[in-house]
Amino acid sequence: MKSFFYLFFLLIAITSCTKNEEPSINITNSAWYLERMNYGGGSVHLKINGSTNADSVKVKTYGDGVISWQKIDLNSGDYFDKDIIIAFSVTSVNTEEFVMTTEVNAYKGSKIMKAFLVSDKLKYTSDKDYPFEAEVIGPNLDCGIFSIRFTTNLDRVNEIADQPNHSATFIAKHLPADLQIAGLSIILDFRKIQDTELGPCTAMGPAYPWIYVLKAKLKN
Repeated sequence: MKSFFYLFFLLIAITSCTKNEEPSINITNSAWYLERMNYGGGSVHLKINGSTNADSVKVKTYGDGVISWQKIDLNSGDYFDKDIIIAFSVTSVNTEEFVMTTEVNAYKGSKIMKAFLVSDKLKYTSDKDYPFEAEVIGPNLDCGIFSIRFTTNLDRVNEIADQPNHSATFIAKHLPADLQIAGLSIILDFRKIQDTELGPCTAMGPAYPWIYVLKAKLKN
């Protein structure tokens, strides 16, 4: 009987300590990107994953000007992986560069931990079929292929290109010949390069990651 009560009080003590533990959240990756809607509007997305010891996690969203909190489902082991619409507009979008922020709250018992996330510069392109803007740099000294520098939406660029080092400059395979002029501002769509599509390089110049251009045109 004594052992039973000792175990009972030990469980209460452990439960109490667990409830009093400070909430924490470890954000492994966060990527912001934009999507255009059919009627002229658009949405700002945040793709986020990580882990937490909290009972629940919520992200602040702004909707079409209405502030609310969206709950993030926790998987086994308290991991999370979520693509969230932080803000949207149905009929129009901001045509200038802008920065988006949000707040992630982790709740454990009566305690709250707050984390604040800030995007890189974001910008909607004028054509939803060409979602990225870039500047043509010139032929890369290492590989002899033209490289480009993305100017906005870098989180999404690096996510598609599968580049954890967060580059802005890429070797642009399949860039149309009429756009291979240094200094041009272009809009484009692209995909991740495949290993079989990589070309020979000399290792004599700066090494940049590659992308495969699906389509591109001069920015108006």
